[in-house]
Amino acid sequence: MGKTLVPLSERRASRVGGSVNSQSANSPSHTSIGSSTTTQPSHIPSHAANRILRDRNPSLTHKIDQMRLTLAPIYPIHIPAGPPHESYPRSVLHYWLLTEDEIDAFARYYHQVEHTEYTSLYPACMGWDKGFLSRGQDIDRSNSVSGVSSGTGENIAFNDDGLMIGLGLGAVEDHYAEARRRRGELSAVERLAIKRRMVGKFIGLRGCETPMWEMRAKVRWLDGRVRREIEDERERESTFRRGRKWI
Repeated sequence: MGKTLVPLSERRASRVGGSVNSQSANSPSHTSIGSSTTTQPSHIPSHAANRILRDRNPSLTHKIDQMRLTLAPIYPIHIPAGPPHESYPRSVLHYWLLTEDEIDAFARYYHQVEHTEYTSLYPACMGWDKGFLSRGQDIDRSNSVSGVSSGTGENIAFNDDGLMIGLGLGAVEDHYAEARRRRGELSAVERLAIKRRMVGKFIGLRGCETPMWEMRAKVRWLDGRVRREIEDERERESTFRRGRKWI
């Protein structure tokens, strides 16, 4: 019998198809996206991934382990078998995520804002000073200075112990911060850092002793309060003297 003639183009196509089929049978799975082809990554077990992370960045792994630590709850003394406060941090990470509103409510719940018969019955006291930690010291940013718009943020840095080590203020904040320092008042960031440290001391975290910068801030605040009282007294005396001239 004679051989059937196959066109050259069909023979080339059959050879290419055969080579592609043989390669796909022996190669790992591929996913085609448009005109590009990507290899599916192999699955890495979680314990292997954790070991890789520990080997590559042990300091980060140590910090993550610290953030995962579970905190034992403290129950209120004034409510027998009462629940802990709803904002009580369940872990170290939750402790660092507390807002100032949550801390204020936390302190009131455990009788640390107003001194009562229960205040000193807890394992540790916060030493809450209402005047020093008052929110009335907040900067009024509703006004602008010399045409410079307000609203720039405060940048704060903390070291491993959670202590404030740097403070960057914008142009408007510099204007207000200088007046605030003269009065010995706290910024919102400083006040939050102090309140968070007090919560840490209350629930038994290590490294929450009063730092030097907080002591200096308290001294400045006391000095500013004395100065304001002296100025108020002088103003009252001056007003009294002006009134007597017309008698």
